[in-house]
Amino acid sequence: MLVLLNRSVKFLVVIMLSLCMISISYAEADRAEKMSILDIDADGDVDAPTDGLLILRSMFGLTDDALTTGLVASDAASISSVDIESRITMLGDLADIDGNGNIDALTDGLLTLRYLLGREGNTLVAGVVAADATRTTAVDIEAHLKTLMLAL
Repeated sequence: MLVLLNRSVKFLVVIMLSLCMISISYAEADRAEKMSILDIDADGDVDAPTDGLLILRSMFGLTDDALTTGLVASDAASISSVDIESRITMLGDLADIDGNGNIDALTDGLLTLRYLLGREGNTLVAGVVAADATRTTAVDIEAHLKTLMLAL
């Protein structure tokens, strides 16, 4: 019963974030303009409303159409859910943003999404870094995320 409740809460968080992020786009001048491993839908842009939410939904365990519905940009090269899942799988351990050995939506997923929204410093890490994390400061987490922004 507790597992079902946790999954329901996580699903509701994803739905609420999806609705809130529709109009927000990735816009920070010093981020990579070329293809990045975080460009999950391969549309040439790394942004929170598509790539960030695709990563977050995947971390919550969504797959197939539940993963991609309403999030893939119309100009995306990889439009099938299989292509999207493959690109997310390519992240592997790199998706462990806080470095605690676990890939978790409520820590790593939210850190990724916040970063893609342009959050930095304390607003990036406040309340979402795992207690057993090896990367605990905004400086360390931003450095890791910047490596993911580099071109493939």
